[in-house]
Amino acid sequence: MTRLSLIPVEILYSIFSLLNKSDVSRLSRTCKQIHQQATPRLWRSYHNYNQQPYNAFLRAIVTNPGRAKHVEELHTSNVSEDDPREISENDIQSFQSAVSNLSLPDEFKDRLNEGIKEGYSDPMLALLLCKLPNLKNLFLYRPDICDLICELFGHANSGKFSGLDNLRRFSIETTDISCAVGTVRDYGGVLNMAHEVQIVQLNDETMSPSQFQEGSSAVEHLHILEGGMGTDAMRVFTQSCKTLRTFNYTFGNVNYYDDYFKPQEAVKELERHKDTLEELTMLYDDDRLKQSWYDLTAREWYMGTELQQFTKLKKLRSGMHSLLGLLHAQSAAMETYPANPQADRERPELTDVLPASIEHLTILYADVRIIPHLQKVGVVCKNQFPNLRKVIIGFCSESTEKDIQFEIPGLELSVLYQTPEEREAYVYGREPYSWVGSRIFRD
Repeated sequence: MTRLSLIPVEILYSIFSLLNKSDVSRLSRTCKQIHQQATPRLWRSYHNYNQQPYNAFLRAIVTNPGRAKHVEELHTSNVSEDDPREISENDIQSFQSAVSNLSLPDEFKDRLNEGIKEGYSDPMLALLLCKLPNLKNLFLYRPDICDLICELFGHANSGKFSGLDNLRRFSIETTDISCAVGTVRDYGGVLNMAHEVQIVQLNDETMSPSQFQEGSSAVEHLHILEGGMGTDAMRVFTQSCKTLRTFNYTFGNVNYYDDYFKPQEAVKELERHKDTLEELTMLYDDDRLKQSWYDLTAREWYMGTELQQFTKLKKLRSGMHSLLGLLHAQSAAMETYPANPQADRERPELTDVLPASIEHLTILYADVRIIPHLQKVGVVCKNQFPNLRKVIIGFCSESTEKDIQFEIPGLELSVLYQTPEEREAYVYGREPYSWVGSRIFRD
């Protein structure tokens, strides 16, 4: 064991990273030195994906607070008020004793105790959150009724509770976009506290302003995936953030009659962060999004030249239509695309859209009409876009012949040929329980 003590900690951690949790657990029982190094890794992250009761994990944390300090990440799913679990008398007494030591309002603690006695998961998880002082990442997958959890976030946000001060990343994914409105609104407290927030399936035209006061939110990186927000909701989010560095938005499968915000409106609302925003995704489903009751050639349907004001923007992802007002020829929306030669002449060049700070550009839902725009970018790149290094183009396979030969000198160019199914998978395909899971965010 003396020789083992000479092994650098970094090497031990590398060894642990190659093993699954059960193997690390067995290895930790071989000697005291290994146990001391392996324990933080064993307890760093807890995953509860199968509606398992929280009894065992909560019992381990309550009975041995030393373990709690190692927990930095918590992934949970299907938290429900309507699914009580059997709980032993010993656990009830232990958990209720832990509740009594919390610095929270008595009325809240009474409700925690009552819920614990019945075996509900909402109070169990709320108590667990109170006992994890170093929790940094929290992922709620398909939560149902989480009144106590949301109220706990409210107490933390108002300064009445300090147990979640280290929380940095929060993700919530709803079961069904049709019921996402109330669910996300109730989490206003944690959305004000975390520095990085991911919301999957948000459908809210008018996000309640009472939950998000202007300039109050610590969120710097905001990912809204498979969502559908109205302009008012967009405004609430952008105004509430003090400093926004990332805004990633993908449009989901929502009711087409909703008054969702358009690319130009998004850019206008994001202008308050034009000196800090470094990454922007504005990705709509161009195959079927646009409808006949909208004037698709209207200026508001693409971003326009205002992006040039964003002096720190390095990474931009969007569709050909959202950038330039051009739909690929085989898009279902082309059937209602009104001919308007005047509007066609008013469309900007790509060189007039991109900010000088751009480094990485992704354009999807494209056809051959994007090539002249890219070639012009290449001509002026050295002087106008000196930091641009990588370009990804996603051609629609039904609108574009394969093996198009073109290059942009000095730039790394990646070309994709995507069927409708591949486009949908590329934009929306994601691993459950993951942070920003779509492939588009790993380009």
